[in-house]
Amino acid sequence: MDVVQISENEYCVGDHSIFVFPSENLIHGIIRGEQTPECARTIEPLIVKLNKTIKGKTSYLVDLNEAGKSSPEARKTWARLSDEQDIHKVAVFGMHPVAKILASFVMRFTQNNEMHFFKTKEGAITWLKK
Repeated sequence: MDVVQISENEYCVGDHSIFVFPSENLIHGIIRGEQTPECARTIEPLIVKLNKTIKGKTSYLVDLNEAGKSSPEARKTWARLSDEQDIHKVAVFGMHPVAKILASFVMRFTQNNEMHFFKTKEGAITWLKK
């Protein structure tokens, strides 16, 4: 699976989109379809690289509205990324039935207490800005 840089702040990995906003200390991911082990292995170093472009702690906004099933390896990768020391907050949102299940798996395995699930993007953004 390849990482394709669309613009200075936008990347695609398969059907997934990742945006970085250094001035806002934010990485926004839109997850579409299944999250395979290959996908997780490709996204993880990209996220680590993008996180280094941000000064200070990074917040994450993760859209799971179009997410599909997540492999156990991918869930472990997301939990590991959520536990990085440079993470401020992680806001996950989505109304798709798989979204809440996926978020609950990751939240169960992470040590990050600043990770919450929201039904809407607006609710997630409001919490991130607090």
